[in-house]
Amino acid sequence: MNKQILESVITLTDNKDIDSVGISLLSTIAEYVYFEKACLYELERSWPNPAINVILELKVQSEEPHFVWHANQRLDTPAMQLVTSIDSLKRSVTENRNGKTELWVPVTGAECKLALHLVAEDITSENKSLISAFARIYGNYLRVLVESEKDKLTGLLNRHSYERHLRQMLAKQAHRQKKLQQEIPQRASHPEDKPWLVIIDIDHFKKVNDVFGHVCGDEVLLTLSQKMAGYFRSSDYVFRFGGEEFVIIMEPATRSDAFKKLNDFRKDVEEDRFPLVGKITVSVGFAEASQEEYEQVLMERADKALYYAKEHGRNAVFCYEQLVEEGRLREQTKAVEDSDIDLF
Repeated sequence: MNKQILESVITLTDNKDIDSVGISLLSTIAEYVYFEKACLYELERSWPNPAINVILELKVQSEEPHFVWHANQRLDTPAMQLVTSIDSLKRSVTENRNGKTELWVPVTGAECKLALHLVAEDITSENKSLISAFARIYGNYLRVLVESEKDKLTGLLNRHSYERHLRQMLAKQAHRQKKLQQEIPQRASHPEDKPWLVIIDIDHFKKVNDVFGHVCGDEVLLTLSQKMAGYFRSSDYVFRFGGEEFVIIMEPATRSDAFKKLNDFRKDVEEDRFPLVGKITVSVGFAEASQEEYEQVLMERADKALYYAKEHGRNAVFCYEQLVEEGRLREQTKAVEDSDIDLF
């Protein structure tokens, strides 16, 4: 048994991909405990308006398919017990209406609030301790992987983690859209709220480094990063892409709301005073993050809007779709169609 557990720990920590580690955790527990359902939850927003992400869910059933996986779903109206269990970071065991055992285990060690939830016929005391141990190992290892996705200077997410977070955001949006279509079919075909891909660039940053030195330049980057981390929602993903360029994957909002938030941030930066340097401004370009388009195309669209801002005086915010509608930019089509490169 001890050798088997050791092998399970090795398998769990052999993954370098954060999503795969979660799958490995639930699969590992399934080797020791027969359960009907196992979930990994993340508390995104606590009281008074709680929101919880279902990072991963595994259902075990007798008919085909025997294992059903779901990922990246959001509970906007979660049960009070679920929120309390995650928020309190305390293990608890309850019995549901069907006489099944429900085990709640906090995932300690991780930076965010996570919990593991199992529904089974019965869970022995030994297995409860084993599940709690696996949850602790998962949390500690997850913290190591998350740290590897952070920019060393600013503490923001780094470029390496961008694609994974973009996929997560688009998957969550697709789930919301499907749910909306089931509840209000007439609204689903014309959704107003969309996720947005944003590029923010510091204006004339090279001059800051040339005049004040790279140490002062780093201080500007750090100060701006802290301002961004405090200004945008925790559910928005903020990245430092390199140099003076930052990327944000914004949670769904209307175009006008996205513009207002970004423009208010631009004004906030302009009105602030940075150590030694004084006034700093930023240029911003953003575009709709659509699941139907290639990731490269989404980035190119936001980049086109950014360069439009750069070419028209800087210290401004422009939306790619609006620029196309107004005839100020040509529409960026799929990269495969636009490319003149022969692949073979």
